[in-house]
Amino acid sequence: MKHQTHGQTAGRIKCALSAVLLAGSAWSAHPLQSAPDETTPGDATPAEQSPQTDQAGQADTQEPEEADLPLAGVIELASAYRLREELSALLDADGRAAAGADGSDENRLAGLATRCAVLANSVQSQQARAVLLDCQARANASLAQLAADGPEQTRQRRLQQLRSAAEKIRALEVPTAQPAADYWVLLADLAEAVDLGDSVGPRQVLARRLLTAYLDKHRGSRAGREYVIDARLSLAHLLDERGDQRGAMRQVEAIGELPEDSPRLLEVERLTARAARIGKAVQFEGVTTGLEVWRLSDHAGQPVLLHLYADAVQPSLDMIDQITDAIAARALGGFRVVSLRVGEPVAGSKTAPWPTIPIGLEPGGVVDKLGIDALPTLVWIDADGEVASIGHALAVLEQAPAREDGDAGDREGRESVDPPPAGPGEGPGLPEAVPRDEPG
Repeated sequence: MKHQTHGQTAGRIKCALSAVLLAGSAWSAHPLQSAPDETTPGDATPAEQSPQTDQAGQADTQEPEEADLPLAGVIELASAYRLREELSALLDADGRAAAGADGSDENRLAGLATRCAVLANSVQSQQARAVLLDCQARANASLAQLAADGPEQTRQRRLQQLRSAAEKIRALEVPTAQPAADYWVLLADLAEAVDLGDSVGPRQVLARRLLTAYLDKHRGSRAGREYVIDARLSLAHLLDERGDQRGAMRQVEAIGELPEDSPRLLEVERLTARAARIGKAVQFEGVTTGLEVWRLSDHAGQPVLLHLYADAVQPSLDMIDQITDAIAARALGGFRVVSLRVGEPVAGSKTAPWPTIPIGLEPGGVVDKLGIDALPTLVWIDADGEVASIGHALAVLEQAPAREDGDAGDREGRESVDPPPAGPGEGPGLPEAVPRDEPG
C-alpha cells in the first residue's frame, strides 16, 4: 500500500509537469510506439549544480509509527489508511483518474476528498490527520487534473481546494508537514503555469524555477523524502526535455539508491540511457527528398541540428517554422539543419527549407542509434560529430552560435530561444519573484 501510494505521488507531479510542457502548446511529444516533465548547460542554479543527495533521509519512514500511538490513535490511523486505499483504487499507476463518461469517478473523488476533510477535523491523532489531509490533497489534485480542460471557474476552484488542503497540512505538528505542504502548493503552481499562453518555452522556464526553489528550500531535509524525490525527478525530466542531459543526471544522482521495486526505476533508467548517448560519435547517411545523398561525415567540423518529425504528427511538423523563426530571431548560424521524416509522407504537408531525409524505424537505424522515443525530437551534433544534446524543445538550439555577421544587438540575450515568462502580476497565480529577463 505504501509503495503504491508513493508511485502515485511521482505520477501526480509528472502529470502536472506534462500540463506545463504540453497543454495548449504548439507542440507535444508523441511516442514512437514501434521505435526500440531553465538555463543553458553549465549555467545551473544551486540546486542543479551540486544537489545534495536525498539518500540521507532514506531510512526515515513516511508512515507514522503505530507503536507510539495510544489505542484511539491506532484506530484513527487505521481509518485513515482505509480511505487512502479507497483513493488508490481510483487512480492509475501514474496517479491519474479517468474522467468517466458519466462523471462517476469525479464524483467519487470529490466524495473521498470531503470524507477525508471531515474525518481530519474530528481525529485527535496528528499522524492520522496527516494521512487524511494528504489523501485530501491527492484527491483534490486529481480533481484539478480532470478539470484542466473544463470551465476555467471549475479549474480554479479545484486548485484553490488543493491549496487549502496544503495549508492545513502545513499547520500540523509532524516532520513531513512543511515538505508535503510545499509540494502540493508547487503542484498547484505548476498547473497554473498553463496560463502563460500557448508557448511551451515560458512554461518550462517557470516550471524549472518552481521546482528548483522547492528543492533549494528542502535540500538535506530528512523528512518528506518522497516529495523531494518526486520534485527532483520531475526537474530531471524537464531538463532532459530541454536537452540538458548532464543536468538531468545530476538530479538522478542526487536521488541516491532506490528500492528494487520502486516505480521510479524505469524513469531513472530511461534518463540514464539518454544521457549515455551524449558524447558518443554518430554517423549516418541517407537520400533526401531531392534524390541527393546526404552524409553527416560531409559536414565534419560543423555542428548539425537533426529535426526528427512525422507528417502525421502535426505538432512535430509545426516545429519546422519554430526552428526557422528561432534561427532568425536569435541570429543563429554556423551550423546545418536536416529534417529526418519518420514514416510515410502526407500529401500537402509542409516542407522544410533545408534537406529532408525519409527514414524508418529499422534496428540499427538513426532512430535506434539515438534512442528516439517521441516526436518531435531535436538532436545537436557538435563539430566533432558527437551527440551534444537530445530534446523535445527548442532549448536544444541554445547551443547554437550566433552568426558572425550578426550585430551586437542580435547576439545579446541569445542564451535562450524561449520568450521570457510573464512578469509580476501578468499571470494568475505566478510568484512575484519571477524576473522577466532571466535566461531560460
